[in-house]
Amino acid sequence: MYLKIYHLLTLAGAAAAAALVAVHPRQEDEDTKDLYLCSNPDFNHDCDGCACERLTEIVTMGGYGGPPCYPLPEDLRVGNPQGVSSARSYSKWNCTLFDNPDCNGTLPGSSLHIPPGPPGMASLGVFDDRAVTYQCYTLP
Repeated sequence: MYLKIYHLLTLAGAAAAAALVAVHPRQEDEDTKDLYLCSNPDFNHDCDGCACERLTEIVTMGGYGGPPCYPLPEDLRVGNPQGVSSARSYSKWNCTLFDNPDCNGTLPGSSLHIPPGPPGMASLGVFDDRAVTYQCYTLP
């Protein structure tokens, strides 16, 4: 009887340890401070001419005014090869894509907010292949 209880407790302890190990990489993903953009829907980067970029260090801390406005990397610009079609802003970032070089989102449909955290946006819908610049700031 005691041997059965011992084995059950040992198995329960091993399962709990495995669960902690399985959860830890997910936490690292959520704490990642970057913006992930792909030229194809569903973050597909294994086709000919597809491009995916992981943009890091994308915000300047402190200072006055809004966050800086950055142009997209060359291989993700509209027509080169085809613009941005899927986007993921990890949980520490609040990012927006813009269809103009000034990060001006005042006109209707001129910007698209990327919800923070995985899974991200597998498709940008009507904003597909329109992004020119992006702007990100850290969440409190």
